[in-house]
Amino acid sequence: MSNLSTNAVSNLVADYAFVMHSREVKTVTTIVSTVSNKSGVSATSVVPDLALVYKDSVVTKSRGHATPYGFGIKYDSLTGSQFGILAALGMSRGRF
Repeated sequence: MSNLSTNAVSNLVADYAFVMHSREVKTVTTIVSTVSNKSGVSATSVVPDLALVYKDSVVTKSRGHATPYGFGIKYDSLTGSQFGILAALGMSRGRF
């Protein structure tokens, strides 16, 4: 029956709420060197091009913390009853 009350939405709080974000940046660097045919080298001997490839990958992970009422909620936008719930949560978890 308590869920049918008008302030039932105010009673929904999250004890622990986080969001994870992972970002991967891949970089490929290629260096190509062309060796010219020098004098004294026969035309039949072909010197191949030299290619160096460097691959790098960086993964960055971050975690965002939510308020008990969700993500992106500012404390100055909470109602009086929501502040009361937060105070009760804080007191119940405090060590006096």
